[in-house]
Amino acid sequence: MDTFADLMAMLTQKNLQVGIQALQQGRVRAPVVEYITQLAMKFVRLEPPVFTGTDPTANPQDFLEEVEKATTLLGVKDYWVVRLATYQLKDIADL
Repeated sequence: MDTFADLMAMLTQKNLQVGIQALQQGRVRAPVVEYITQLAMKFVRLEPPVFTGTDPTANPQDFLEEVEKATTLLGVKDYWVVRLATYQLKDIADL
């Protein structure tokens, strides 16, 4: 499993790649990319839960409530709450 630092590096690199692509294609302005990158980094720093769908004892409602707490703390708008929650889905839950 990756360390927190590895995860942050991967997240930052991926966000930068996506952001650069979006800028080159004229789909988004630079301030939006910066906001999204900062938001994702802050969200990951809060260490929200990961939901895999493979643990029969894991309650999806608990996952959603923890993500909601983190996103509320960050003042995230509805659309981005869904995007950030989706980022935390892994394994079977991410199909």
